[in-house]
Amino acid sequence: MHFIVLAITFLFTSCHPWQSTSDRPRAFEALIRPSWMFATDVRLLTPGVVNTGRPIDSPHATWLTLARLRLAHNGSHCLFYRVPHPDPSKKMPGILRVVVLGDGQECNGNFDGFKVAELSNVQDLTVTFVTDETHALARSLRSRPFHFNLSFQRQGTWNVIIPMINVKENGALAYKHQRYSSSAPNGWEKGLSAWPGGPLAIPVGEMRNGSWDDSYAERESHLCHDVSDDCRTVKAFECDKCRYGWFETVRASCPQGGPKFCGTDRCGERGWPACPRGFEYEAGIPENGCEKDSKAGFCQEGLVPTCDEKNILVCL
Repeated sequence: MHFIVLAITFLFTSCHPWQSTSDRPRAFEALIRPSWMFATDVRLLTPGVVNTGRPIDSPHATWLTLARLRLAHNGSHCLFYRVPHPDPSKKMPGILRVVVLGDGQECNGNFDGFKVAELSNVQDLTVTFVTDETHALARSLRSRPFHFNLSFQRQGTWNVIIPMINVKENGALAYKHQRYSSSAPNGWEKGLSAWPGGPLAIPVGEMRNGSWDDSYAERESHLCHDVSDDCRTVKAFECDKCRYGWFETVRASCPQGGPKFCGTDRCGERGWPACPRGFEYEAGIPENGCEKDSKAGFCQEGLVPTCDEKNILVCL
């Protein structure tokens, strides 16, 4: 099973009314952790300040917009930080603040919005969030990939470390897939998605694709990853959203494998994709696409590997 749903209910939610946590760093963490760990996207909004490994110490007495986290439920959380003034007589201490926004709203300019949590007297704040194991900051245990880390001084050293369960790799950080290896995008746990309970911002029908009795032979199977004959990704991998797992088909010899569909694997049966033999089979997979009677896939006795209208090797 390539999609795991965790139904977990927490005492605190993203809609928890704001309460003062000025003197309690752990209470601050308790208010944000249940929502943040199920966030589906993280955007770092001040690149020159976050992921530097250095404390944020300027500009003094200024509110900085550090990050936006899209929640599993509707809305987003914005993380703000007022950089402390070095002169105590100014009475402008460092403040960490989390504000909740609705869809369509922007973090910039909303630091005085509806507060989820706030923590005052914060100093030497560093913010780290990386998704690449080769990142220099990932060498630190507290900065391991797919963990949001707030490290600061407040009558001692505090580290708020929250795993980002649903955030996946993207862009230049994408994993280089090998044929027949898992094509699930990298994340806190490869291929894992989690649900905190309650209604989702994304309808369940879109989040979990496919039905138990979908038939490839009847052209009912949901395509969750498509690769062209010349190995271009036509449809990005989303097989981790399949309700009942997924299966791979044989087309061309591409490093990311062939097209993939949601559902149970009935390879080798009439009308279904041929069963892949594996990349070490001496005949190999044709470089230029599907070929009739290809030895790259096999079928049940009496059936012959044939190319269908999608140029996928099926059994007929």
